[in-house]
Amino acid sequence: MVSTLRPLKTQQLLSIFKVLDRNKKGRLTLQDLDYAFSEMMNTSVSAEELHFTMRHLISLGTGEDGKATHGHDNRAEQEELDFSKFIDVVNSTLKLRTLEDILAGTFNKITGGKDRITVEDLLKLAQKAGIESGSDARVRLVTRMPTESADLAEFCKCVAGT
Repeated sequence: MVSTLRPLKTQQLLSIFKVLDRNKKGRLTLQDLDYAFSEMMNTSVSAEELHFTMRHLISLGTGEDGKATHGHDNRAEQEELDFSKFIDVVNSTLKLRTLEDILAGTFNKITGGKDRITVEDLLKLAQKAGIESGSDARVRLVTRMPTESADLAEFCKCVAGT
């Protein structure tokens, strides 16, 4: 089964961007990426990996490969991602990969390799990310996951339906 994610609205992307933009600068920096990896995903990455990831995101957002142009290497200068490029990154990613492919790694990371994700897993992730979910968050999640858990296919259906 291949699911598709309905096009994300600018407001939804802005909400995601604001969660990632920890210092509210209007652009994502290496520090923001580091926080997302270490605090939200419990993954330790090196400075080199952070730089590589940022350059890759920028290349997705600009449609360029990040290589030198006219004898000048632009990669070291540009290690921030503004909202406009963030939208382009998301759109590029959604065009290149299936929803299951995009979500599988995140699913495995959140679950710690278990075969089911739980409402508790998602509430903890929202808390780590600093997302204000409100008192009805559990109810809204249980509405989408009546057994309070989901395997990858069910999780993808839940995400696709949001």
